[in-house]
Amino acid sequence: MFQSFTSTSNPEMGPERLAELRKVMDKAGVTAFLVPHADEHQNEYLPERAERLAWLTGFSGSAGFAIATLSDCYVFVDGRYTLQVREQTDPDAFTPESLIDNPPSAWLAKNTSTEDVIAYDPWLITAKQLETFEKSAAKSGAKLKPVANLIDQIWLDQPDAPLGSLKLHPENYAGKSAQAKIQNIQSKITEQSCELCLLTDPASLAWLFNIRGSDVVHNPLALGFAIVPTSAKPIL
Repeated sequence: MFQSFTSTSNPEMGPERLAELRKVMDKAGVTAFLVPHADEHQNEYLPERAERLAWLTGFSGSAGFAIATLSDCYVFVDGRYTLQVREQTDPDAFTPESLIDNPPSAWLAKNTSTEDVIAYDPWLITAKQLETFEKSAAKSGAKLKPVANLIDQIWLDQPDAPLGSLKLHPENYAGKSAQAKIQNIQSKITEQSCELCLLTDPASLAWLFNIRGSDVVHNPLALGFAIVPTSAKPIL
């Protein structure tokens, strides 16, 4: 089959794409870039637009993480993918690492120094993960730098964000109406002496609003966010 730069997961394109990434890293003044298998909602199954790890490395497993430096690139996987990562990545460009025995945070603490600036996309890192990376950086003296995703700058034919069809989930299957669920959430917000609740998990949207979507394969999810105030209508 003809293979080109546009292929989403392609081991043969890894070195070329890594070289392009290093150009934008150098331009941004960073020495490392974190590439999690994640989207803005921390889904396990990602829309095509968010498959940055697969696009860069060729590895298409549902869990993984990469750290690209100006000289190396490490792909962290768990025990499910020890064979797959070697089959899908170019061994001359990517080095497999254990996501469990030597996670990215531990690797950073041991392999960075005061001269390193570690870039990350804040949309793809949880608050807890960021705290862990900050502790690692403090140990080595490295600096963390939030950036607009560097891979998006070189993925020229990156797919658009999904806009799949959405439908209402029947109340007889949902158990309660969306209105009843919203009122319950609003009472909980008031009990916490807060004014609103921010929802970022598409599964939470599916439950609260009794909706089902088609933005992600294998999951009936509509990707989005919601703000639920104590009295006014939620914003979805």
